[in-house]
Amino acid sequence: MATPEEVDVWVGLDVGKEEHFAEVLANDGERLFARSMANDEAALEALLDRAAEHGTAGLVIDQPGSIAQLALAVARRRGVPVAYVPGLVMRRAADLYPGEAKTDRRDAYVIADTGRTRRKQVHWLDAGSDELLDRLRVLNGLGSTSTLQPRRPVTDLAR
Repeated sequence: MATPEEVDVWVGLDVGKEEHFAEVLANDGERLFARSMANDEAALEALLDRAAEHGTAGLVIDQPGSIAQLALAVARRRGVPVAYVPGLVMRRAADLYPGEAKTDRRDAYVIADTGRTRRKQVHWLDAGSDELLDRLRVLNGLGSTSTLQPRRPVTDLAR
């Protein structure tokens, strides 16, 4: 697996339930290509193959939840480093770029450029480790009991 220090091609992936949008940047910020794709394995493989033609690819995401699991699995299998840009960092970064419209293309660009320019501030996930999901839960504040806790007071009141 490549290390974060070796990444010189940045694949910003704005994930969606059925479709993703990817913006791919070189280390100097040059836009290499962008594309919309279905949320399927073949499309993700093709994206990472094309990005790898330009150098060592790193995948940068801002939504590590269930809709990104296929992208994470493909990256893990291929040894592609994965960087996670938390929501607050993403919102603050988006304010630094021109334009106010929230589009998939703009979001993918901001995600890729944030990974590129803030390499040490993003959270690098060990896609080859079984601890990946645990780290994502911690980063998102989704502990194992957090989904049960909101229901607990209602259940206690009903007794």
